[in-house]
Parts: sequence; structure tokens; C-alpha cells
Amino acid sequence: MHFTKICRKIGSALNFNKSIQWSSIDFRSVIATLALIALFGVPSLQAKPIKHVLLVNSYNQQMTWVKNITKGVGEVLQPEINRIEIDIENLNTKVFNSPEYYDQLERYLTTKYKNHPIDLILSSDNNAYNFLRSRRDRIFGPVPMVFSGVNDFSPDQLKSVSNITGVAEIFSAYETVTTALTLHPETKEVFIINDYLTTGRAWERDTAKQLEPLKDKVLLRYAENLTIQELKSQVASLSPNTIVLLGVYFSDRNGESFTYESIGREIANASSRPLYTLLNFNIGHGAIGGKVIGGYSQGAAMASIAMQVLHGITVDQIPVQMTGTNKYVFDYLQLEKFSIKVSNLPPNSVVINKPFSVFEAYKLEIVIFSIIALISIVLALVLISHRHTSALLRVREQHDKAVNLMIKNGGIGLWDWNPQTNMIIHHGSWANRLGYDPSELTMDMKSWIAKFHPDDLEKSRLKVIDFIEGSFSNFRNTYR
Repeated sequence: MHFTKICRKIGSALNFNKSIQWSSIDFRSVIATLALIALFGVPSLQAKPIKHVLLVNSYNQQMTWVKNITKGVGEVLQPEINRIEIDIENLNTKVFNSPEYYDQLERYLTTKYKNHPIDLILSSDNNAYNFLRSRRDRIFGPVPMVFSGVNDFSPDQLKSVSNITGVAEIFSAYETVTTALTLHPETKEVFIINDYLTTGRAWERDTAKQLEPLKDKVLLRYAENLTIQELKSQVASLSPNTIVLLGVYFSDRNGESFTYESIGREIANASSRPLYTLLNFNIGHGAIGGKVIGGYSQGAAMASIAMQVLHGITVDQIPVQMTGTNKYVFDYLQLEKFSIKVSNLPPNSVVINKPFSVFEAYKLEIVIFSIIALISIVLALVLISHRHTSALLRVREQHDKAVNLMIKNGGIGLWDWNPQTNMIIHHGSWANRLGYDPSELTMDMKSWIAKFHPDDLEKSRLKVIDFIEGSFSNFRNTYR
């Protein structure tokens, strides 16, 4: 409820349009309104303005990659909560990629957004990035721009432009191949597949740079520009000591196109050799796994930077993010096929298609329950021990009372001697029976021996020694 509406409600309740008559006041409305204010506070007089964000995707909206980028953007920006309006343009440049198309696209966007100001532009993948880098100012003006999924990124690309930052798409070929070599130590050759489109050529160049340190350890062989049938035949004939690394492949030499998921299945079905990948959506379609780029992580990282910009941080203060978005992901079914243990995977790896495990699914709950159960058992044991000790103490007290009663009423005198401490404890009427006051008898053996008759001293000493050494089991001695 806005503040003005609250005021009108109070005014209506108090009947401000007439002279105030207490009889006309609706006290229930006043109390209800004041309760609302107390609970929720007084809303701001002006609602937070809506921010307009434009997401420009290079490819068709049906591609899994584009869907995942869009999902990552939406889940981080949370447009309903943060009052953000997102417009989306999918350029479909895998199909339409001529200079005339880009010129027409510029005119279309200029007309469409002429009277619809944009606060921030998000751009995914190279074609949209290159298009906006050269034409953004003419279409939208110097609106802040955040990109993702850009291959072959170099800081030099931003020297002639301003107000642009983002997330570079730097795949992890070196980490993926070194992990594969650890899991397959018999490997002699790595067969690397990329298509011959612009992105595929960029990926091959970057792959060669990353794998440079491995060229003396294994043979690095790159696929030629072939038809899909020729490529599958080549993959089928690979030697047993070869692994396959699939990069980006959208079209073959004849222009036949594939989705990223379908090319993974085609290559995996054609070869019996382990297939590793650099893209997340090939996993689950025949590839074992790798340290992969994911559309969702790229979109989420881009949107995280976007949130900083929308909260007032200038783009120039935010450096381009070069690392941190790739993750190790593996397919359990393929790990089983090639006898690879999950325990041999890199730390924090994600494993899909893993059989359901009660412990994995409810790990936190099981740990908490186990701790509670352990604490309960310990407390129960402590309680039982305490009760047992208390019972023993009560029995001991009753026994002591009975003994003391017998000593007192029977006129019995007892004494205890501890040979280790040489201390003596007198009980009952012992001192009185010897003609002493209890205060006259000290508690050490030396004072007691001083009271022996000289003729009985040596005989008593020898008896004590014989008893201690086990010469007899019962000690009895008469002395004066």
C-alpha cells in the first residue's frame, strides 16, 4: 500500500471532508491502518525506477547454449524482484552472417529502440560482441555493455571503445587433456576436432597454444576440413592408444550443420576411443567429460557483473573476468564404460548420471542425525554411569553405617595401615581399649612402633615381612 493511499484511508476514517465529529470516526479503520504502518513501515513516496536491460545473443534461441546463457542471466538478475525489464534479441548469426545482414540489423535496432532507452547491454558470444563493439554507439549511444562467451579475447580489442567489460570464454584444453592423460596413462596420441568456421579456427589456435607444453609427451593431431562421414571414418580408425578431444563443431566441409549435442553423439558413436570435451552440453551424449565451459555459468558470471553496474559501479572499474567459470564435469556412464574410478577425478568434480545414493542425497541430514545419535548415546551412558555410581555410593554409605554401628555397639577397635604411605587410621574404641585418648595417638607407623614392647618388636616386624612376601594369607599377631 502506497503512503498516499494510507493517508487517504486515514483521512476517510477521520472524515476530514467535514468538521471532525468523534461520533463519525471509524476507529476500526484507523486501528487497522496504523497496524499496517507498524508492521510494514511507511513505503517510499516514489517507487524504485525500472532498469531496462537488453540481452543480445549471437545465435538462435533454440540452441541449448543460448537457453542456458539466458537462464543464467535471468536467475542472477531476478527481474521481478529487482525491477529489471529484459529485452532479448537473438541474431541467429550461424545462419545469417553477411555484411548486408549486419547493416540491416543496425537499422532495425536503431528504429526499434529509438524511443526505448536502454540502461545496460548484455552480449553473448563473438558475433554479437563484434557487432556491438563497432556499432553500439550509433545504435544506442555509449550505453554500458557487459559481454560473455568471447573467444580469442584480447584487451587490445577495447582500446578504441569505452564502457565495455565482461567475461572472456577461455576454454580449458590444457587441464582437460592433462586430466585425460592421468586417467589414461597409456595414451600416445590426442586427436583434436574443431570445425573450420570462424569460431572453430579461433578455438584451434587457442588449443594449440594451451597444449604447447605437451607436444613432446604425446602426438597432437588436428582434424582436417572433412565431411562428417569422412570425419567419422577417421575417428573410427584411430589407434588404441588415442584419446579424442572435441572442441567446437557446428558445420562440416559441405555446410551440413549440427547442434552441439548431436555432434557429440555422432563422434562418440563412431569411435571406441575415450572422448573428452571442452563444452558442457556434450556431456551426457557420449563424452566422458572435461573441464568445460557452460552457457549457464557464462550467463551467470555476465549477470553478476551487470548487477554491479546497475548498482552504480562504473564499467571502467570492473576488469574483464578471464578465469573462474569452467568446472570439471563427468558422465558416470562413460566413466563406468572405460573403468575410471570416481575417486581418481579432480577434486570438486561434478558427476552426472550417477546412480541414486541415499547418503549422497541426504548427506547433511545423515551427518546431523549421526551426531545427534552419538551425543544421545554418550549422554545416556553418562546418565547410566552416574546412576550406577550413585547406587554404589548409597550401598557404601549403608554398609559404612552398619559397620560403624557394629563397632560402636560391640566395643570393637579397628585400625588400618597403608604400607605405601605408612599412615594408620584408627576406628571405634581402639584408643580407649589401649588406655589412650584418641588425640594422643598419631597417624603414622613410626609413632605406633614406639609404643611396642621391646621383646615383641622384632618378632612383629618379621611377621609383617613374611605376610607382605606372601608366606601366609592371613595375618595374625599378638604383641604388647
